[in-house]
Amino acid sequence: MRDWTSWRTAVVIAVGGNSRKAGKTSVICALMRALPQARWTAVKITPHAHPGSQGGDTARFLAAGAKRALVLASAPAEWPRGNVIVESGSAGNVDLRLMVLDTTLAEFKESARAMLDLVDAFVITRGIWDGAGRPVFHAPAPAYESPELAAFIRERLGE
Repeated sequence: MRDWTSWRTAVVIAVGGNSRKAGKTSVICALMRALPQARWTAVKITPHAHPGSQGGDTARFLAAGAKRALVLASAPAEWPRGNVIVESGSAGNVDLRLMVLDTTLAEFKESARAMLDLVDAFVITRGIWDGAGRPVFHAPAPAYESPELAAFIRERLGE
């Protein structure tokens, strides 16, 4: 098993989704719980105001084991040192891009459609998706956990 502290200066995983409420934050929290040795910095990129405590996404990230959690209006020019997991489908300069899909929802954001060809793997929280030749992992509610997804991340980024 690889020593996660020896990863490059900034290993960045971007997690986007097809819709609001698809389960992006929940999937990120499940991944941080599954891979605590990575000592994640969790980042949410959103132009909308979000509460930083009392149940907001940053509080959820910290409760799931993030060493720190940030909310930014846009992607930074340079990511923080260490292992970063960012909730944004369009963040650039990333090592791995995941898309969380709830195909039972009517909404499928245009911004998510535009990113489909860039996705390394899909994470299905509800419904079905064929993956178009890319890996598909199931992380159903309410736990949003996928040991197979955690192993995929270890393999792709840590081995």
